[in-house]
Amino acid sequence: SRDPASAAATREGAKQLLASVDTLLSMPSDSGQSSALFASVGLVTGYDSNVLLNPSVDTGATGQGTPTTTFRYSLGYQSEFLGVALIPMWQGSINYNFNSDAKAGQFFLNDLNLWANRSSGSWRYGMRAGASIVLRNFVATGSTTGNLRKQSVSPTFGPNVRYEWDEKTAVGSEVIVALNTFYNEESLSSELLKTGWETRWRNYYQSLDKIGWWNPTAEISLQYQYTNGTEFRSLGARTSLATVKYWNDHWTSTLRAGLGYITYPSRSAGVRNDIEVSAGLGAGYELASNIRLSGDFTYLNNLSNVTEIYKYNRWIASVAGDYSF
Repeated sequence: SRDPASAAATREGAKQLLASVDTLLSMPSDSGQSSALFASVGLVTGYDSNVLLNPSVDTGATGQGTPTTTFRYSLGYQSEFLGVALIPMWQGSINYNFNSDAKAGQFFLNDLNLWANRSSGSWRYGMRAGASIVLRNFVATGSTTGNLRKQSVSPTFGPNVRYEWDEKTAVGSEVIVALNTFYNEESLSSELLKTGWETRWRNYYQSLDKIGWWNPTAEISLQYQYTNGTEFRSLGARTSLATVKYWNDHWTSTLRAGLGYITYPSRSAGVRNDIEVSAGLGAGYELASNIRLSGDFTYLNNLSNVTEIYKYNRWIASVAGDYSF
Protein backbone atom coordinates (compact mmCIF):
# COMPACT_ATOMS: atom_id res chain seq x y z
CA SER A 1 0.00 0.00 0.00
CA ARG A 2 1.10 3.59 -0.64
CA ASP A 3 1.46 6.55 1.69
CA PRO A 4 -0.55 9.55 0.37
CA ALA A 5 2.61 11.63 0.75
CA SER A 6 4.85 9.28 -1.23
CA ALA A 7 4.98 11.25 -4.49
CA ALA A 8 8.52 11.89 -5.67
CA ALA A 9 8.87 15.36 -4.14
CA THR A 10 7.16 14.75 -0.82
CA ARG A 11 8.87 12.07 1.25
CA GLU A 12 11.53 11.84 3.94
CA GLY A 13 14.83 10.09 3.32
CA ALA A 14 15.23 6.48 4.35
CA LYS A 15 17.93 4.60 6.20
CA GLN A 16 18.31 0.95 5.25
CA LEU A 17 16.99 -1.55 7.80
CA LEU A 18 20.26 -3.43 7.92
CA ALA A 19 19.82 -3.89 11.66
CA SER A 20 22.61 -5.13 13.93
CA VAL A 21 23.33 -5.11 17.61
CA ASP A 22 25.63 -2.14 17.07
CA THR A 23 22.66 0.08 16.20
CA LEU A 24 21.52 -0.21 19.82
CA LEU A 25 24.85 1.11 21.07
CA SER A 26 25.25 4.45 19.32
CA MET A 27 27.44 5.88 22.09
CA PRO A 28 31.05 5.20 20.98
CA SER A 29 33.52 3.69 23.40
CA ASP A 30 36.36 5.91 24.53
CA SER A 31 38.77 2.99 24.85
CA GLY A 32 40.05 0.04 22.89
CA GLN A 33 41.18 1.98 19.80
CA SER A 34 44.81 1.52 18.75
CA SER A 35 45.12 5.12 17.55
CA ALA A 36 43.35 8.44 17.97
CA LEU A 37 42.07 8.40 14.38
CA PHE A 38 39.72 5.59 13.36
CA ALA A 39 37.73 4.93 10.20
CA SER A 40 35.90 2.22 8.28
CA VAL A 41 34.44 1.57 4.84
CA GLY A 42 32.01 -1.15 3.83
CA LEU A 43 29.94 -2.50 0.98
CA VAL A 44 26.49 -4.09 1.48
CA THR A 45 24.56 -5.90 -1.22
CA GLY A 46 21.22 -7.65 -0.97
CA TYR A 47 17.50 -7.54 -1.68
CA ASP A 48 14.85 -5.21 -0.21
CA SER A 49 11.30 -6.51 -0.69
CA ASN A 50 9.52 -3.20 -0.01
CA VAL A 51 11.56 -0.02 -0.43
CA LEU A 52 10.71 2.72 2.07
CA LEU A 53 10.73 6.47 1.47
CA ASN A 54 11.12 7.34 5.13
CA PRO A 55 13.92 7.10 7.73
CA SER A 56 11.47 5.45 10.15
CA VAL A 57 9.53 2.23 9.69
CA ASP A 58 6.09 3.69 10.09
CA THR A 59 5.31 5.34 6.72
CA GLY A 60 6.33 5.44 3.11
CA ALA A 61 6.18 1.83 1.87
CA THR A 62 6.34 1.90 -1.94
CA GLY A 63 5.41 -1.72 -2.61
CA GLN A 64 8.52 -2.02 -4.81
CA GLY A 65 11.20 -4.67 -4.29
CA THR A 66 14.74 -4.37 -5.61
CA PRO A 67 18.27 -5.69 -5.47
CA THR A 68 20.30 -2.97 -3.79
CA THR A 69 23.90 -2.04 -3.02
CA THR A 70 25.02 0.35 -0.27
CA PHE A 71 28.42 1.92 0.32
CA ARG A 72 28.91 2.97 3.96
CA TYR A 73 31.70 4.74 5.78
CA SER A 74 32.72 6.29 9.10
CA LEU A 75 35.48 8.53 10.35
CA GLY A 76 36.26 9.54 13.91
CA TYR A 77 38.93 10.96 16.17
CA GLN A 78 39.57 10.52 19.90
CA SER A 79 41.13 13.24 22.00
CA GLU A 80 41.02 14.50 25.59
CA PHE A 81 40.78 18.02 26.95
CA LEU A 82 40.69 18.83 30.70
CA GLY A 83 39.63 15.27 31.49
CA VAL A 84 36.82 15.22 28.91
CA ALA A 85 36.96 12.68 26.07
CA LEU A 86 36.06 14.45 22.81
CA ILE A 87 35.01 12.18 19.95
CA PRO A 88 33.88 13.76 16.66
CA MET A 89 32.35 11.21 14.29
CA TRP A 90 31.12 11.26 10.69
CA GLN A 91 29.03 8.32 9.47
CA GLY A 92 27.23 7.98 6.18
CA SER A 93 26.00 5.81 3.34
CA ILE A 94 24.79 5.98 -0.23
CA ASN A 95 22.66 3.27 -1.85
CA TYR A 96 21.75 2.24 -5.39
CA ASN A 97 18.51 0.40 -6.23
CA PHE A 98 18.55 -1.68 -9.41
CA ASN A 99 14.76 -1.61 -9.92
CA SER A 100 13.93 1.51 -11.95
CA ASP A 101 10.60 1.80 -10.10
CA ALA A 102 12.46 2.07 -6.78
CA LYS A 103 14.87 4.88 -7.69
CA ALA A 104 13.06 7.30 -5.36
CA GLY A 105 14.33 5.12 -2.50
CA GLN A 106 17.99 6.04 -3.13
CA PHE A 107 19.62 8.18 -0.44
CA PHE A 108 22.83 9.91 0.50
CA LEU A 109 22.85 9.97 4.32
CA ASN A 110 25.31 11.74 6.60
CA ASP A 111 25.33 11.83 10.41
CA LEU A 112 27.76 14.19 12.14
CA ASN A 113 28.20 14.00 15.91
CA LEU A 114 30.49 15.34 18.60
CA TRP A 115 30.57 13.34 21.83
CA ALA A 116 31.91 14.98 25.01
CA ASN A 117 32.13 12.38 27.80
CA ARG A 118 33.73 12.29 31.21
CA SER A 119 34.57 9.07 33.07
CA SER A 120 34.52 8.60 36.84
CA GLY A 121 35.10 5.05 38.01
CA SER A 122 32.41 2.88 36.46
CA TRP A 123 30.41 5.90 35.28
CA ARG A 124 30.59 7.68 31.96
CA TYR A 125 28.42 10.69 31.25
CA GLY A 126 28.28 13.65 28.92
CA MET A 127 26.58 15.25 25.95
CA ARG A 128 26.44 14.90 22.23
CA ALA A 129 25.50 17.36 19.51
CA GLY A 130 25.31 16.88 15.79
CA ALA A 131 23.17 16.84 12.70
CA SER A 132 21.63 14.37 10.27
CA ILE A 133 21.61 15.45 6.61
CA VAL A 134 19.50 13.51 4.11
CA LEU A 135 19.62 13.80 0.34
CA ARG A 136 17.08 11.79 -1.66
CA ASN A 137 16.85 10.89 -5.33
CA PHE A 138 13.86 12.88 -6.56
CA VAL A 139 12.35 11.28 -9.66
CA ALA A 140 10.16 13.34 -11.97
CA THR A 141 7.04 11.81 -13.50
CA GLY A 142 8.02 9.72 -16.53
CA SER A 143 11.70 9.57 -15.54
CA THR A 144 13.61 6.50 -14.33
CA THR A 145 16.75 8.27 -13.07
CA GLY A 146 16.18 11.41 -10.98
CA ASN A 147 18.69 13.56 -9.11
CA LEU A 148 19.85 13.91 -5.52
CA ARG A 149 18.35 16.88 -3.69
CA LYS A 150 18.40 17.97 -0.07
CA GLN A 151 15.40 16.47 1.71
CA SER A 152 15.95 17.12 5.42
CA VAL A 153 18.40 18.59 7.91
CA SER A 154 18.05 17.68 11.59
CA PRO A 155 20.31 19.18 14.26
CA THR A 156 20.38 16.89 17.33
CA PHE A 157 21.57 17.21 20.91
CA GLY A 158 21.13 15.58 24.30
CA PRO A 159 22.75 14.11 27.45
CA ASN A 160 23.80 10.51 28.02
CA VAL A 161 25.00 8.36 30.91
CA ARG A 162 26.43 4.82 31.13
CA TYR A 163 27.40 2.61 34.06
CA GLU A 164 29.49 -0.59 33.89
CA TRP A 165 30.20 -3.07 36.65
CA ASP A 166 32.45 -6.13 36.92
CA GLU A 167 33.31 -5.75 33.23
CA LYS A 168 30.25 -7.92 32.58
CA THR A 169 27.26 -5.60 32.36
CA ALA A 170 26.44 -2.06 31.32
CA VAL A 171 23.30 0.05 31.51
CA GLY A 172 22.77 3.42 29.91
CA SER A 173 20.29 6.17 29.16
CA GLU A 174 20.14 8.96 26.61
CA VAL A 175 17.77 11.79 25.72
CA ILE A 176 17.85 12.97 22.11
CA VAL A 177 16.18 16.10 20.77
CA ALA A 178 16.03 16.70 17.00
CA LEU A 179 14.93 19.84 15.16
CA ASN A 180 13.69 18.66 11.76
CA THR A 181 13.53 20.84 8.66
CA PHE A 182 12.12 19.24 5.50
CA TYR A 183 12.49 20.66 2.03
CA ASN A 184 10.49 20.28 -1.20
CA GLU A 185 7.18 20.36 0.69
CA GLU A 186 5.64 23.07 -1.50
CA SER A 187 3.22 20.68 -3.20
CA LEU A 188 1.90 19.21 0.06
CA SER A 189 -1.31 20.07 1.84
CA SER A 190 -0.80 21.67 5.25
CA GLU A 191 -1.79 18.41 7.00
CA LEU A 192 1.18 16.53 5.51
CA LEU A 193 3.98 18.93 6.46
CA LYS A 194 6.77 17.20 8.42
CA THR A 195 8.97 20.07 9.58
CA GLY A 196 8.95 20.21 13.39
CA TRP A 197 10.79 18.58 16.28
CA GLU A 198 11.01 15.26 18.10
CA THR A 199 12.48 13.82 21.27
CA ARG A 200 13.38 10.28 22.27
CA TRP A 201 14.40 8.80 25.62
CA ARG A 202 16.24 5.50 25.20
CA ASN A 203 17.41 3.14 27.95
CA TYR A 204 19.49 0.04 27.40
CA TYR A 205 21.05 -2.96 29.14
CA GLN A 206 24.10 -4.70 27.63
CA SER A 207 25.88 -7.90 28.56
CA LEU A 208 29.67 -7.65 28.14
CA ASP A 209 30.43 -11.30 28.95
CA LYS A 210 30.94 -12.74 25.43
CA ILE A 211 30.49 -16.29 26.72
CA GLY A 212 27.69 -18.81 26.27
CA TRP A 213 24.49 -18.34 24.28
CA TRP A 214 22.93 -15.55 26.30
CA ASN A 215 24.68 -12.20 25.77
CA PRO A 216 21.70 -9.87 25.52
CA THR A 217 21.30 -6.23 24.66
CA ALA A 218 17.87 -4.84 25.48
CA GLU A 219 16.49 -1.39 24.75
CA ILE A 220 13.32 0.50 25.67
CA SER A 221 12.62 3.90 24.17
CA LEU A 222 9.84 6.49 24.39
CA GLN A 223 9.33 9.06 21.67
CA TYR A 224 7.27 12.11 20.75
CA GLN A 225 7.20 13.84 17.38
CA TYR A 226 5.62 17.21 16.63
CA THR A 227 5.14 18.19 12.99
CA ASN A 228 3.65 21.33 11.47
CA GLY A 229 1.08 19.12 9.78
CA THR A 230 -1.28 16.94 11.81
CA GLU A 231 -0.95 13.67 9.82
CA PHE A 232 2.36 12.57 11.37
CA ARG A 233 2.26 13.97 14.92
CA SER A 234 2.90 10.91 17.05
CA LEU A 235 3.92 9.41 20.35
CA GLY A 236 4.87 5.87 21.15
CA ALA A 237 7.24 3.30 22.61
CA ARG A 238 9.59 0.70 21.18
CA THR A 239 11.44 -2.20 22.76
CA SER A 240 14.04 -4.54 21.29
CA LEU A 241 16.13 -7.51 22.39
CA ALA A 242 19.21 -9.01 20.76
CA THR A 243 21.66 -11.68 21.80
CA VAL A 244 25.08 -12.52 20.38
CA LYS A 245 26.80 -15.90 20.41
CA TYR A 246 30.63 -15.76 20.20
CA TRP A 247 31.53 -19.11 18.67
CA ASN A 248 35.28 -18.50 18.61
CA ASP A 249 37.73 -15.70 17.84
CA HIS A 250 36.30 -15.33 14.34
CA TRP A 251 32.60 -16.32 14.22
CA THR A 252 29.58 -14.64 15.81
CA SER A 253 25.84 -15.00 15.33
CA THR A 254 23.00 -12.69 16.35
CA LEU A 255 19.28 -13.11 17.02
CA ARG A 256 17.02 -10.10 17.60
CA ALA A 257 13.37 -9.11 17.95
CA GLY A 258 11.51 -5.84 18.33
CA LEU A 259 8.05 -4.52 19.18
CA GLY A 260 6.70 -1.00 18.94
CA TYR A 261 3.45 0.88 19.39
CA ILE A 262 2.99 4.31 17.77
CA THR A 263 -0.19 6.37 17.83
CA TYR A 264 -1.08 9.38 15.67
CA PRO A 265 -3.92 11.10 17.54
CA SER A 266 -4.14 14.36 15.56
CA ARG A 267 -5.09 13.05 12.12
CA SER A 268 -8.13 14.76 10.60
CA ALA A 269 -9.23 11.38 9.22
CA GLY A 270 -9.19 9.74 12.67
CA VAL A 271 -6.63 8.28 15.05
CA ARG A 272 -4.05 5.98 13.53
CA ASN A 273 -2.48 3.21 15.65
CA ASP A 274 0.48 1.15 14.45
CA ILE A 275 2.07 -1.97 15.96
CA GLU A 276 5.55 -2.76 14.62
CA VAL A 277 6.78 -6.36 14.88
CA SER A 278 10.30 -7.18 13.73
CA ALA A 279 12.75 -10.08 13.88
CA GLY A 280 16.15 -10.80 12.44
CA LEU A 281 19.24 -12.94 12.47
CA GLY A 282 22.81 -12.39 11.38
CA ALA A 283 26.26 -13.93 11.28
CA GLY A 284 29.71 -12.37 11.17
CA TYR A 285 33.22 -13.61 10.39
CA GLU A 286 36.37 -11.72 11.30
CA LEU A 287 38.69 -12.47 8.40
CA ALA A 288 41.43 -10.35 9.95
CA SER A 289 41.69 -7.89 12.79
CA ASN A 290 40.41 -5.12 10.49
CA ILE A 291 38.29 -7.05 7.96
CA ARG A 292 34.81 -8.35 8.79
CA LEU A 293 32.33 -10.24 6.61
CA SER A 294 28.67 -10.55 7.59
CA GLY A 295 25.24 -11.68 6.50
CA ASP A 296 21.86 -10.49 7.74
CA PHE A 297 18.12 -11.10 7.39
CA THR A 298 15.46 -8.73 8.78
CA TYR A 299 11.66 -9.01 8.70
CA LEU A 300 9.23 -6.23 9.61
CA ASN A 301 5.42 -6.23 9.80
CA ASN A 302 3.77 -2.84 10.35
CA LEU A 303 0.22 -3.51 11.58
CA SER A 304 -1.96 -0.41 11.28
CA ASN A 305 -5.65 0.24 11.73
CA VAL A 306 -5.41 2.45 8.61
CA THR A 307 -4.88 -0.66 6.56
CA GLU A 308 -5.26 0.74 3.05
CA ILE A 309 -2.39 3.22 3.53
CA TYR A 310 -0.04 2.26 6.35
CA LYS A 311 -0.21 -1.52 6.78
CA TYR A 312 2.70 -3.32 5.10
CA ASN A 313 5.45 -5.89 5.59
CA ARG A 314 9.06 -5.94 4.49
CA TRP A 315 12.11 -8.19 4.50
CA ILE A 316 15.76 -7.51 3.70
CA ALA A 317 18.51 -10.07 3.03
CA SER A 318 22.08 -8.85 2.69
CA VAL A 319 25.77 -9.68 2.82
CA ALA A 320 28.48 -7.16 3.69
CA GLY A 321 32.19 -6.59 3.97
CA ASP A 322 33.76 -3.92 6.19
CA TYR A 323 37.33 -2.73 6.49
CA SER A 324 38.46 -0.67 9.49
CA PHE A 325 41.68 1.26 9.88
